Amino acid sequence: MSSKAEQITIIKLLSSGFTAVLILIGLSVSIGVIPPIGTLLSPNEGIWIVTLEDAPQFVLAPSKGRTQVFIDEFGVPTIHAQFDTDLYFVTGYIQAKDRLFQMYLQKYLVEGRLAEIFGPTLVESDILMRQLDLVGSSQKTYNFLLTKARHDPNGNEAKILAEIAAFANGVNYFLKTVRTRPIEIQLLQVPLEPWEPIYSLYLAYLMTFASTYYEFDLLVYKAMNTLGKLYGQERVLEILPINPYLQIPVIPGYGQTWPLNASNQSNLMTPKTKNFLNSLSPHLEETNRDQISEVVDLALQKFKKLRNTLPSIKNSYRFGSNNWAISGNKSATGKPMLASDMHLPLTLPPIWYEIHQISDE
Repeated sequence: MSSKAEQITIIKLLSSGFTAVLILIGLSVSIGVIPPIGTLLSPNEGIWIVTLEDAPQFVLAPSKGRTQVFIDEFGVPTIHAQFDTDLYFVTGYIQAKDRLFQMYLQKYLVEGRLAEIFGPTLVESDILMRQLDLVGSSQKTYNFLLTKARHDPNGNEAKILAEIAAFANGVNYFLKTVRTRPIEIQLLQVPLEPWEPIYSLYLAYLMTFASTYYEFDLLVYKAMNTLGKLYGQERVLEILPINPYLQIPVIPGYGQTWPLNASNQSNLMTPKTKNFLNSLSPHLEETNRDQISEVVDLALQKFKKLRNTLPSIKNSYRFGSNNWAISGNKSATGKPMLASDMHLPLTLPPIWYEIHQISDE
């Protein structure tokens, strides 16, 4: 009897151990984009730390002066700082508090790394974003700012670099000192790499991409190429002018470097669009219209797939912006007026971040 009882006990122990192993394996395995359940239940890194505490009225920052932060009943922050760099440091801190997931999602979108978070369904959109090379454009702009700042340490470029560096320091100070994280970050296990100053330029170029969109260049080229074969390029330019007479650019001399004529149709595309097409077909010849048309069709297919994959820019190719100014001679107050009308898609969280900034500098 004792021998049989011992066997039953051993079987129970083995079953319990086997079950425990299965549970541990189950808790450590991801299901699609859902991270391991064990990670979510971790007392140190799990969903228990998703609630962000209220921002303190004063942010203790490694800064030159004192900075006061007030958040009103609508959640809109007002920051009063003695110095500009302190102002942007705290702006980075507060924006990280409110928009951390959005900031990193846009960073990974520009870098073409969304598939790392959401899985293989976004591989193609990642490839397209890398071909657009917004990171490369950001780096060129950043290098330009660095060069200008070296020649003129007190110029605007040096000021911009100091401000985006202060903003980045504020974001990283938040990551270092505040333990809690948004629930989206926890559920998707988004890697929070240190925030670099250049990431602010990423977001600027992403905004440019959403507002202008390469697809328009490609569609115009396709229309020109198709209709031009039927009716001739000069006649098509009369029907479909690139710069309509009602939309005269306000920048002096703008457009004069574009020889818009039938002999050089490739000039209907901006250099950035040409670079993008070259990334799709490295041996693209600008004089071979049939080859260009084939690559343009491939690019349009990629943009269509990108719109269907990423709802936030699904209809952004239909958006744009306009602006106007009125001289003080024509206004009721005698002062000039400047207005802009940004036609941008609705997103949640929204594109804009409302904040009141005051600097004594």
